[in-house]
Amino acid sequence: MINHFVIKEINGMHRTYTLFLIVLFIFFTAFWAPTCLAEEDPLPDDVLENNSEVPLVLPELKEDTENRLSTAASVFVKKFILKGNKVYSDQDLAFIVSPYEERRISSEELHEVKNKISLFYYTNGYVNSGAVIPDQKVTDGTIQINIIEGILPKITVIGNTWMKSSYIKRRLEIATGDGKAPLNINVLQDRLKMIKQNPRVENINANLSPGLKLGEAELEVSVKEARPYFLNFEVNNSNSPSVGAYRGDITFEHINMTGYGDKIRFKYGITDGLDTYSTKYEMPVSRLGTTFSLAADRSKSVVVAYPFEEKDIKGDTTTMSVGLNHPFYKTVSSEFLMGLKLEVRKSNTYMLGMNMSFTPGVVDGKSKVSVLRLSQEWIQRSLSQVIAARSTISIGLDAFDATNSEDVYADVDSTGDNIQTIPTGQFAAWLGQFQWIKRIKETQLIARLDLRISDSPLLSIEKFAIGGRATVRGYRENLMTPDNGLVTSLEWRIPVAQWNIPALTSNQKMGTVYFAPFFDFGMGGNTKSKDPDPRSISSVGFGVRWDISEHFYSEIYWGYALRDIERTTEYDLQDDGIHFLITASVFD
Repeated sequence: MINHFVIKEINGMHRTYTLFLIVLFIFFTAFWAPTCLAEEDPLPDDVLENNSEVPLVLPELKEDTENRLSTAASVFVKKFILKGNKVYSDQDLAFIVSPYEERRISSEELHEVKNKISLFYYTNGYVNSGAVIPDQKVTDGTIQINIIEGILPKITVIGNTWMKSSYIKRRLEIATGDGKAPLNINVLQDRLKMIKQNPRVENINANLSPGLKLGEAELEVSVKEARPYFLNFEVNNSNSPSVGAYRGDITFEHINMTGYGDKIRFKYGITDGLDTYSTKYEMPVSRLGTTFSLAADRSKSVVVAYPFEEKDIKGDTTTMSVGLNHPFYKTVSSEFLMGLKLEVRKSNTYMLGMNMSFTPGVVDGKSKVSVLRLSQEWIQRSLSQVIAARSTISIGLDAFDATNSEDVYADVDSTGDNIQTIPTGQFAAWLGQFQWIKRIKETQLIARLDLRISDSPLLSIEKFAIGGRATVRGYRENLMTPDNGLVTSLEWRIPVAQWNIPALTSNQKMGTVYFAPFFDFGMGGNTKSKDPDPRSISSVGFGVRWDISEHFYSEIYWGYALRDIERTTEYDLQDDGIHFLITASVFD
């Protein structure tokens, strides 16, 4: 019992002593630790009083500056690595960097490489692009050059009132790749010049400034709009005397109806025996210049020339068309565009109130053609000249109830040399037009040529007209109407006087009077039928042109016919070779 108790007591004392040592250790540790810190680094009194936390100070890390560009006075360059260059390839920039490769270069030469690359971009129009050499560790003599090709993500349009800002902005974004392509100031300036050529814009100015981010720019465009609407009057004697040569026209046109560049035109013309109505609507369908158009024309005529006025000969012609045009190439000085147009033309002729046919191919006084026209046009401009060429291929379709008379032998002359067939609405024809205007000091030389070729006889509404103010002056309008024809003209316009009318002329550059001698020639022939007689006509003469003001213009030409033509109706001023034109615009 005693031994067991003693052992039990000893074991209890051992546990108590062990617990005492543990408590003592914990107490000692908790007490001694702050004492040691206080002795090692006593806190300031103000810190203790403010109950602030002690900031944790980490030991400073030593930067590894070995072989870094920022610490090297010179470095051996084996090769430059270009990053970010898309406009110019590594091969394009090799002539700049290669002289500095495979040798030791100084820090100054390193900056030269960067600056030369930036200058190369700048001189080629990339004004907010350049090169940057970041600090880097040089390994194996390789140094990386970062190229930042700047962009133009923001365009602001101001000053416009009726025109929509997006109309200008979207056309400028062609030059910037919608703000994603590298900005080239030369391309942007060309696009601004093309917009200034737009008749809807009187003037345009732009201010380019740095953007918020490196390599970004912002463009502010100030637009002054041109007057979008016009009301013009015209008087001339450019109609066929059979329906009345003296004509008056009134035209209203609005070239920016909705602010998106769409235009509409209404025109009415009248003579003694002719009334014409025409309307056309054209709208842009892309910012690249693609346009869609709808047009309608109608004319009603009655022959008023003696001795046919008593026959009550009347005509009614209607034309409907839908077209699409697109410029496939366009710069400030040149343009190439193509167009596709479907045109439906219908003509009715009457005499004494009944349908009557006067020309071959017309059935019961009615003829109709459905024509698909494919056109190509090229224009080249410079300070001294303008060259324009146009080609139009016309294909008559057997569609929309087009005239479709079967070809038959209709007439064979006594010699059997000419065989006439009945024209139909199915044909193929080509019209080529060329014009050249050359400035020679203060004068202008104008050359023009029109050529028409057809593979088959044509209905009267598709024939080629020769004679009159627009073709061969000195003869009546539409004197010859063959299937095929050639018209050429050469005119020299010489300024001879400056005649300003104070009430009409506000611009001192206006009021110039030009003397314009000319030579005209025309010839024609028919396909598979007798040629007209005569086949050719020509004339010489002169005109006087007067640019009275921005709103008034007048001209009068006299042509001497080099071939005598027998007159079949009563006399007209055109028989003396006189052609005149007067135009006026009522809006400032």
